[in-house]
Amino acid sequence: GPHASRAASARRAVRAAAEHGGTAVAAGRHACENRVVTRFYSIDQADARLPDLSPLLDKLRADRNEVAVARDELARFRTTNGNADHADELKAREERIRALVYRMERYVSQLVAWDITLRDIDTGLVDFPALVNGRQVCLCWRLGEAKVGFWHELDAGFAGRRPLIDLA
Repeated sequence: GPHASRAASARRAVRAAAEHGGTAVAAGRHACENRVVTRFYSIDQADARLPDLSPLLDKLRADRNEVAVARDELARFRTTNGNADHADELKAREERIRALVYRMERYVSQLVAWDITLRDIDTGLVDFPALVNGRQVCLCWRLGEAKVGFWHELDAGFAGRRPLIDLA
């Protein structure tokens, strides 16, 4: 179904972000639009999701940063001379990175299940699909904001976000 394919593409995006140290994971600017949305959020529903969403995004960012450091260390470690202990250590480091990436994929799968689009890991920027007068828009939130306070058109992005009071 739509969740399975979105989850697969989300996992690929996480792996790419982890491998290249990138932060943006949404495919293209029209992330709210490129998918079959199975639910739309009211502002209250989006706000109600934040207590679960915040810690998940914090952990995702921490894991991504840890993966970046671990990959750098692994690259350096590979250039040092090896013995049997070195091979074991190399294997352990690679396994640690795999475990972190797998955990990141699980976090992103949860976002997919919630129909939330992750736009940027560093800032914890996400979009919630919403309907306003029958028109699909994105409610926009990022880590550190007390409530969902902004929205943007499907084809806008963070730069196009406007206060909820303008939503009509």
